[in-house]
Amino acid sequence: MRQSLWDRLTTRDRAREACFLSGREPDELVAGVIVDAAGRRHWCRKARWRWYADAVTTATPAPVEHQDNGPGVEV
Repeated sequence: MRQSLWDRLTTRDRAREACFLSGREPDELVAGVIVDAAGRRHWCRKARWRWYADAVTTATPAPVEHQDNGPGVEV
């Protein structure tokens, strides 16, 4: 049985494609807060596609630009 193209794509490929489809640069560094297994919050910077990939595999929050930080906060 033949495997579909979607099945052959890796999480990285899917994350990079999601960036392109949303009009964002996949390799641009973005910052956000990650929560470890103990519940501690850490400020982290990584490539945008890694945020997309982590969101698929875990429940990590989105980069700052996609979080609702209240009124008057510009990203």
